[in-house]
Amino acid sequence: MTMNDGQRRFSQSFVDAIKAEKNQKFEAACELYLKEATALQGKKDLEGSALCFLLAGRCKLQAKKSAREEFEKAAKVYLEIANQIKDTLPLDARMAYRCAAKCFLRAELYDRAEEAQRSANSIKQVRSVVGEMKQPIMIVDDSKVVTLKLKKYVTQFGFHDIVICNSGKEAVEKFNGLISKRQFPIVLLDMAMPDITGKEVASQMLKVRPETTIALITADNIHSERVKEALANGVGYFLQKPFRYDEIKELLETIRYEESVI
Repeated sequence: MTMNDGQRRFSQSFVDAIKAEKNQKFEAACELYLKEATALQGKKDLEGSALCFLLAGRCKLQAKKSAREEFEKAAKVYLEIANQIKDTLPLDARMAYRCAAKCFLRAELYDRAEEAQRSANSIKQVRSVVGEMKQPIMIVDDSKVVTLKLKKYVTQFGFHDIVICNSGKEAVEKFNGLISKRQFPIVLLDMAMPDITGKEVASQMLKVRPETTIALITADNIHSERVKEALANGVGYFLQKPFRYDEIKELLETIRYEESVI
């Protein structure tokens, strides 16, 4: 949005942060990512800065600490990007607003998240889907009507490796099987499961792989306590039922964009 990856040059702090994270020194990695985020912000590389704030937040979560401050900073940078380019690059601005909304959710700033999402929705153009999605996607819901609907929508978006689960236990087992094969799925997860809650499913998945992308697609309101707890503990996205195809498409576009950056 502001500078492509080929032009960006991260500093030694960023390299050291990656090494610290790989060695599970998450608090040290967080501080180094924050240092890099601030430096890139000063250089007007806002996309790089937002990325580093997100990585710092990820490390905070891996250290079992609150990452609200880091995600709020990332959200504010995404808003700055969106506001700068909304007149010249509306599609990129829409994506930046949605990224800001997602970060505000993780910071538990729900009113700010809704405001950012409204800004995204005010940009009516949408991206066309390009290419086939090779990454697996898991759909976890005890309603076969919902799973069939979601399967239809994600297939239209480009996913073909689709795993359907109708219980929480089944979801955890299949997730662990995919991870053992070095396959890293996106998870679309309902909160109300017949055996174990969606919150517990998410917790077990994130324990195995903390960077797993999980989106709650649930009848629960965003202000419900279990949704708030799931978002605070590492779930990245939220969409309330009933949903439409364009809402699923926007969700998956945002996920695809963020995963291409991080």
